[in-house]
Amino acid sequence: MTIKRYRVVLILSLTFSLIESPFLLAGEKEDFALAKEAYEKDLFREAVSYLERFIVDYPQSKRTDYCNLLLGISYLKLKRPKQALAKFQNILLSFPKSSYREITSYYLAASLYEASEFEEAERSFQDFLAEYPQSRYAESAYYALILSALRLADLSQAMVWLEALKKSYPKSNSIAIGEKLIAYSCYQRGLDYYRRRDYSSALDDFRKVVSTTKESSLLSNSFLKIGDIFFNRKKYKEAKDSYEKVISDFPISPAVPFALFQLGNIYKKQENFKEARAIFEKIPLRFPKSALIPESIYEVGLTFFREGDYLKAREKFEDIIEKFSPSELAKSALLQKGLCDYNEKEYQKALHTFQEFIDKYPDHQLIGEAYYGAGSVLSRLGKKKGARETWIKGARVEPTSPLAPDLGLLVARSYFEEGKFDKAKSWFKEILDHFPQSSSAPEALYLLGVSLLKEERNEEAMVSFDRFLEIYPKGPLVSYVRREKGNLLMNQKEWQKAIKIFEKIPKENRALYAESLFKGGECLQNLKRPEDALRSYLQITAFCNDIAPWNKRADEAIAELKKVAKDEIHR
Repeated sequence: MTIKRYRVVLILSLTFSLIESPFLLAGEKEDFALAKEAYEKDLFREAVSYLERFIVDYPQSKRTDYCNLLLGISYLKLKRPKQALAKFQNILLSFPKSSYREITSYYLAASLYEASEFEEAERSFQDFLAEYPQSRYAESAYYALILSALRLADLSQAMVWLEALKKSYPKSNSIAIGEKLIAYSCYQRGLDYYRRRDYSSALDDFRKVVSTTKESSLLSNSFLKIGDIFFNRKKYKEAKDSYEKVISDFPISPAVPFALFQLGNIYKKQENFKEARAIFEKIPLRFPKSALIPESIYEVGLTFFREGDYLKAREKFEDIIEKFSPSELAKSALLQKGLCDYNEKEYQKALHTFQEFIDKYPDHQLIGEAYYGAGSVLSRLGKKKGARETWIKGARVEPTSPLAPDLGLLVARSYFEEGKFDKAKSWFKEILDHFPQSSSAPEALYLLGVSLLKEERNEEAMVSFDRFLEIYPKGPLVSYVRREKGNLLMNQKEWQKAIKIFEKIPKENRALYAESLFKGGECLQNLKRPEDALRSYLQITAFCNDIAPWNKRADEAIAELKKVAKDEIHR
């Protein structure tokens, strides 16, 4: 919704009583009548020609000021405001006693507005009202001030002028128009704030619109945007209230399908897929010409997919492909169709679909996902080398894709699993150099350290683990990194340092916790602290007695410690 360029309502049909002079020059009366007739018939080009000629032929005529006035108005009608302005200025400067100064002052301000000189226009309309407060044109001047303030994007001042118009002319038809224009401008400013993600300012403006207008299109769209703001802020209850108000209060508004669509998205966010699907399905039924129909069908497919009903999901995506090709949504639906087949373990079908996407849309922004899926299918089929080659192609074809680091990690893992640590390290480093903020970076850094360990480059491995703990102090891999660092410290016989590292592994990861307790016990034995070591082993039997192999190894260590203690007593 945009604001049109509203023009000042000019008073162009003037009625004046002219006193005929008994001393008119020959032909003057006839020439003036000819010019006036053209003006009154709205033949403004001809009027301009006749009036300019009249002024040249009769420079001393008593009608000169009036001719300049008609000339100025004609120029305005011809959308030549600067030439009009010159005529109005000439009247005010050259004819200080003209009976047309009041109307000329009004038109001078109007000319400035039409010339897009809005600040000057606003000042001129204010001067006009100050000089002629009871003028028959004062009502139009107040309205023009509202427009000028709006063109200057000064909504507050526009509201001031609107209040002045209401006070001076409470029955003016321009009041309702002014209110509507201010509401539109407020809505437009709210949209600008919204696009800049200044949601607080946008919310203020949309709420102002809601409180000041009765225009249904403005109200429905404002409530819709208020809902969108809350949705973006993840305040789904407030968003839901706004969308439902659009749906209930403005049932035939073009905003309704958008409100329904967003309402469906709220339920989807809350993982209430059944309710989300019911809402998405309403859009094609209630609004058969809506531009949201393809997206609605697509979202229905996604809800089935999220529920694990891949056959029904596939049907919806095929519907999109059949009815809406070659749209962008149909391309995405083709990819989703492949994912449905993959999850149904229809690997050959999935591979065919992913390859179809790659062949048809090699430059598409989702090409990385297609290579990812194709490689994953090949991996499932036991074609490890083919899978890796596919992932490499995906990573190289679209190196700036959001999926590029994930593809790189798949390649690196495949080399790592084959024991090709040098090649794996190359890919891990590429991820860390080019995608340090990606979700793949933590695992890349961890496995880089493990690869260095496998190559017995322990010092470099320690550097990687220390770097990991510095950059990623929290996360699912932290405990694994601590385990590896603890192992390295044990190899260096840094028993106390190793114990401190193992103690930081939380109980939530029971397998690692059991391992850390056992290795902590070994460190304590090396520090000649058998009683503390025994306590560490006993914790395994108490809290992790089902975790192999550490439960059995703890039992063995406990038995050995007890035997040593018994032997010492007998000595």
